[in-house]
Amino acid sequence: MAGYGNPALSQTWENAYASIKAKLLATASADDGQCLIEVYLITGARREGWAHLVNDVVKQLLTMPRALEALAEGWQEIHEYGCSYGATLPEVEALLQPYTAKLQERVSVPNKQRLL
Repeated sequence: MAGYGNPALSQTWENAYASIKAKLLATASADDGQCLIEVYLITGARREGWAHLVNDVVKQLLTMPRALEALAEGWQEIHEYGCSYGATLPEVEALLQPYTAKLQERVSVPNKQRLL
């Protein structure tokens, strides 16, 4: 726990949770980026009470190559085909807007315009 900060502080526990959750999600949903975004990062986070940590989790995911690829592919699929797991396009865009540049590095060139 010391690697995340002072155990007496709630921020330490939130940092640890975000890190561990990101590792779990990167492993569990690397093959379905759309599900990762809609089910886990939007719907699940809200339902399970960790929505306030989603940005911390996404920042952690962006440091993991497979997870970054899954997020980029999921974002691309949502823009091409729409949401399928209960989230809305405005929710997805609000979540991923701060990370546009990082995700666009992973999106194929013909589809970059769709994500702007």
